[in-house]
Amino acid sequence: MRISVATVCAFAAILGRDINQRTIAAPLIAGDSSGGDTTQRLPVPDVNIPAPDIAPPENIAPPSNVSLPDLIPLSDPIPLSDPIPNPSVPSAPSLELRPLVVQVEAIDIPVPYPIPAEAKESPTEESLPLLPDSLPPTSPTLTSPPAPTAVSPALDNFTPAPNLFRPTQLDEVETQEVVPITLEQALELARRNNLELQIAQLELERTQAALQEAQAANSPTVDATADLSAQRANDRDNNTSADALLGGSVEVNYDIYTSGRRSALIRAAEGRVQAQSLQVKTVAETLELDITNAYYDLQQADGQVRIAQAAAAQSELSLRNAIATEEAGIGTRFDRLQTEVDLANARQELVIALSQQQVVRRQIKRRLNIAESIGLSAADPVQMAGTWNSSLEETILLAYQNRAELEQQLVQRDISQQQRRAALAESKPQVSAFANYSVQSSLLQGNGLNDDYQVGARVRFRLIDGGASKARAAQEAANVAIAEARFADTRDQIRLEVEEAYLTLQSNFDNTQTASQAVNAAAAALDLARLRFQAGVDTQTDISRLQTELTRAEGNRLQTILGYNRALAALQRSISQMPFTEQPPT
Repeated sequence: MRISVATVCAFAAILGRDINQRTIAAPLIAGDSSGGDTTQRLPVPDVNIPAPDIAPPENIAPPSNVSLPDLIPLSDPIPLSDPIPNPSVPSAPSLELRPLVVQVEAIDIPVPYPIPAEAKESPTEESLPLLPDSLPPTSPTLTSPPAPTAVSPALDNFTPAPNLFRPTQLDEVETQEVVPITLEQALELARRNNLELQIAQLELERTQAALQEAQAANSPTVDATADLSAQRANDRDNNTSADALLGGSVEVNYDIYTSGRRSALIRAAEGRVQAQSLQVKTVAETLELDITNAYYDLQQADGQVRIAQAAAAQSELSLRNAIATEEAGIGTRFDRLQTEVDLANARQELVIALSQQQVVRRQIKRRLNIAESIGLSAADPVQMAGTWNSSLEETILLAYQNRAELEQQLVQRDISQQQRRAALAESKPQVSAFANYSVQSSLLQGNGLNDDYQVGARVRFRLIDGGASKARAAQEAANVAIAEARFADTRDQIRLEVEEAYLTLQSNFDNTQTASQAVNAAAAALDLARLRFQAGVDTQTDISRLQTELTRAEGNRLQTILGYNRALAALQRSISQMPFTEQPPT
């Protein structure tokens, strides 16, 4: 068997690299047997590293007698769960990338560990700030911001401005304070301040007044009139006389029989009141779902900001390590440039996350209709809201039984039937009774007071109306059919909503465990990659890839939990009840 020279050379190169890597990693793995600090300085391997083809810039002199500095210990990774304040959106950052030159002061990134004052340098210097000696221990899991330590604000402090108020000063529209609120407080504020719900309640009052108007037909009407008139008369002898007459009358009318028209109009008005009451309930339940989803959007925006901040801090750490290894002679310029790109991308993602956070805050503020000078943030932690104990079939039946939208279509069908009955009654006999009493007096001739009274009954029967009553009846018959069709369409839509929410709830519940495992695995893989990088086994490209995977896993876990909560809220809305437990699932 023949072995080529190229194969032998490749095998020798791989064997030599493995021996060198083990030589580098041995001090890190063995540690100090005396029980001291296990972090060791890495010796420069006895390997001839070829110089890069591209010469360094003139403003950076090559290091002389450089020993590899201490890198970041693996046991102290960048914290991912430290509480992050709610910063305002910074101005658009400008990150200038030049060969071997990084301006870290181009944007103010909240770093979850303190940097000593003596380590901060001016933006014009090329060197990076020194790292602290030690970093606080942390857990790689995602947590939500802690609840505020201060007492929860009173809801009376969120009273909105009057409806006709129009701000004219800058301080009247400026957000002066950001207040954290819970989901329960947000729902209570929506019930108090939401304008859409207020409009629905005012429309209910209007239909109640219309019902009172229809019920007034059961009572008689009393009309009083007074008149003053002048008249001129000629007798047989052509004598002309003038007189002024003052008179008045009182008339009482009552509809005895209306062929069912009066009762039909009253029942139709009662149906409108019932339909509007159901509409108020529908608006309130929809508002509760919208506010709940808006609050979850606020939690997601806050979580994305924390993830972006942690990713930016990780990229900054990778850049510092890449610079340290390059200056020690065991790193490459390619690794450094790659980390610069990762840091720039992380900063851009952070700016986008901060901007989206401000947008979401203003969206929920608009729905809650609070004062212009107050901003809102989420105080509740990000966690699963509860469990659903009913099966899919039971949930569908509960939705059919409780949903106000289905009842609204049935009520609308009854209203149309009563209006059809009233339209047909227009062409049928109408019987009414009346009584009239009148007085009249002459002001010029002094003939005294003359009075008169009249009592009777009146029957009205419209023989020809051009087919108007039948046309109105046909319109209402069509409205009956429309209400029945809408009932069927609403029923199918409700079933689809329940099925979608139920299946989404199941999938997100199953994915929460997987997402948590992915976060833990990605964090452990990143820690291992940093150790292997310090030992010279992995490259900076592997670390960048694992950083991206960790950020993606954190985002997936956040989205899965909040997706579960949104589906749970949709199921709650679908049956107009809250049949889930208060304790989150284990």
